This record gives sequence, C-alpha cells and structure tokens, in this order.
Amino acid sequence: MTVMGDAALRQALESGGIELDPTPDDVKAASIDLGLGPEAFLGTSTEIIRLLERRLLTIPPGEMALVTTLEKVRLAPRYAGQIGLRSHFARKGLALLAGPQIDPGFRGRLHVALVNLSPTEISIAYREPLVSIVFHDLGTDVERPYGHGAGDEYHEQDEITGSEIDDIRQHRGYAMSEVIREMATLSANVGELSTAVEGYIKRSNAMMTVFVSAVVALVLGILSALAKYIF
Repeated sequence: MTVMGDAALRQALESGGIELDPTPDDVKAASIDLGLGPEAFLGTSTEIIRLLERRLLTIPPGEMALVTTLEKVRLAPRYAGQIGLRSHFARKGLALLAGPQIDPGFRGRLHVALVNLSPTEISIAYREPLVSIVFHDLGTDVERPYGHGAGDEYHEQDEITGSEIDDIRQHRGYAMSEVIREMATLSANVGELSTAVEGYIKRSNAMMTVFVSAVVALVLGILSALAKYIF
C-alpha cells in the first residue's frame, strides 16, 4: 500500500479516482487538507450548530464535539485514506477521536469527533482547514467496497444524524467542560467567602484594638487618680 504524493494525488483527482467536492485549492506533498463543514454538535448542546449561520465553532475546555467536513469525499474501490488532525490544532490541545481510516468506496462527508484537552476555549472558523488526509493507492480494486455491507452506516451520509447525537448524549457522562465550569464557580464562591471572612476578621481586630485601647486608657486614668491620694 503506497502513500500517494502530490503528483499521484493530482492525477487521481483529475481521473475521478478520488473526488472531493468542493475541489481543494491546494495539494500538499503527501496529503490534502479538509475544512470545517456546515454542521457541528457539542456534547452539552441542545441542538445542531449550523455553521453557515454562526461561522465559528467554539469548543469549551474538556468538551467533546462532533463536526462534519466541508468537502464530500468519494473514493474509487482502489483508494483508501487516513485522517489526521492538523498540527496547528493539535498544538492548541485539540485531539481527534474519529477512526483513522476512510475505506475504499466511501462516499459522503466525514464525521469527525474532537475533544478539547486544553484549559482554554478553542475556536475553529467555518471552512478553516481542520484535518489532513493521506491517501493510499491499493493497486487494484477491493472486492467489497464500503457501502456494500450491512454495517456501512456512514455511506453517503452528509448531515449529523439523531443516532449520533443520542450516542454522544447517552455515553458522554458528566462532561469535563461542565466539571471545569462548576469548579470555576466553586473557586469563585470560595474566593468571595475568603474575602468576606478576611474582612470580618479585620473589622473584628479593629474593634478589639479600639476596645483594648479604651480599657488601657481607663486603667491608666484610674491609676493616675489613685496616685494623687497614695503619694
């Protein structure tokens, strides 16, 4: 199985062995970048995010996201692909959870699962290059291309489905982003309580100082008055 270089990739694109719609503007030395597509769903979302309208996807810390690619992919039975996250986003703390292989014969948009492992939000613009695909020339057509088996559920699937949303909602558990938000709220509340306690202590100390000073002044006054009679 040979990794295809730029010349072979351009030839496959021209012949239709590999089809990407829209056609990419740039073919790298041994890969092609695909952009963030029109739909996304966050683990804590209540509905699908339409990026044609919002134009920007923001993934909170610890949050899981399901996104589609901008390009529709069509592979002839002779070609396969492997998905990788662009290093630009990997360095920010984004991780790719999707399966690494695009099977021969696949048709449709890629659905990619991501998780933000960083302590800060990560934003991705609509159409921004997100994943890199390395393609392989198998030499001959496979006997059973993707889409011909009962389990090939993602064949010609473009939009995020209800079953995918249910899978994320049912199995995500208590999202890390929610834990982070609640910890931040708890930290803020503790900080406010600490400030209030410190203020109370300072006021109490000030009142105690005034009280002690008054008692000392009173005692000194009494001793001064008694001294006149004693001496």
